[in-house]
Amino acid sequence: MTQQQVAAEVGVHQTRVSHWERGSRFPNPEQLEALASLFGVKAETLVAEHLVDNDVERALMNDPLLRNDDKQALMTLYRTATRATAL
Repeated sequence: MTQQQVAAEVGVHQTRVSHWERGSRFPNPEQLEALASLFGVKAETLVAEHLVDNDVERALMNDPLLRNDDKQALMTLYRTATRATAL
């Protein structure tokens, strides 16, 4: 599927899908459920297998004490920091 097709199915703009693919943003709970439904998987599976790259990200996304927007902010900081050290 193209970004535009996914965006139309989920009800977001194509640039939002681009952000998800690059890992610079993450879907909110409603968008995550729509994506999971679109691809025929559970939301938990989508997060665990496709939206995170390692155990640190997996733990962050599954932390029940964090709100979704806090998870997104921390994930962005973590990925920015790990990319900076990789350069």
